[in-house]
Amino acid sequence: MKKIIFYLFCLPLFSNAQLLNGGMETFTFTTNDTLPIGWTADSPYSTVPGKTSDAQNGNSAFIINTWYSYAVGMMVNGDLISSDFLFYWIKGGTPVIGKPVALKGFYKYTNVVSGDSAVAKVILKKWNSTLNKPDTIAFGISKLAPTNTYTNFEVAITDYSIGVQPDSIVIYFMSYDYLKGTQLPCADNTCRFLYIDNLSLTNPVGIKENKKENEIFFYYSGNELSVINKEKKQITLDVYSIDGKLILQKEITEIENKIDCTELQNGIYFVKTNGVSYSNYKFVKN
Repeated sequence: MKKIIFYLFCLPLFSNAQLLNGGMETFTFTTNDTLPIGWTADSPYSTVPGKTSDAQNGNSAFIINTWYSYAVGMMVNGDLISSDFLFYWIKGGTPVIGKPVALKGFYKYTNVVSGDSAVAKVILKKWNSTLNKPDTIAFGISKLAPTNTYTNFEVAITDYSIGVQPDSIVIYFMSYDYLKGTQLPCADNTCRFLYIDNLSLTNPVGIKENKKENEIFFYYSGNELSVINKEKKQITLDVYSIDGKLILQKEITEIENKIDCTELQNGIYFVKTNGVSYSNYKFVKN
């Protein structure tokens, strides 16, 4: 079997922004939609979700919309499969390093009804192994006012658990604030177009990410994850599922280390290594 090697400089899971595809530049095709890789949109509640070349930066952005007043367009980071996206979006998310203090990005919000606003929410979670569910340790929300041109926005994240480090982040956008009660229908049944582009996370002041390359790399093949630790440093390796749950943890001390992944279910996994330096990767078990 051919081994596929992933180097830090050719497949970064988290850049300085720590977001998978925050620029909305890479997409995948589903039966109904064109979705940005690393993100999920709710098709039944959004009639035209998908890729648009009307971008703030780069070649593309993502757009969701509202149908009438009750069919809200929604999107969340991570691979969320749910028959009731509206209330289960919190189960989305992807792993995160550190404890970001804000989400930044650019948006447009067009073809609106008087009094409309879109919504952006951020939740930082940490898996509670005792209760077998995630705890919310930080939260932020921002209302996005109508604008026909790309406008920067920021969602400040309030820390509810000082000193507790999250293992995953949920970023959620909604094309209409349905909770505020102004449920006026669209004039043509389709409106409230929310464009999202160029997202990034802000780290606390004084926290810098290590940008050294080629210290650690790995390849996944035949149910085995091999980790090459070139400088033989003391490193803790964590493997997370797509929903941010810690699946396994291992101390890495040798130059070449092999980890058995036979017991892992098929799916997408994220790898974080922490120690003198850290790296981030993704692999898929089929």
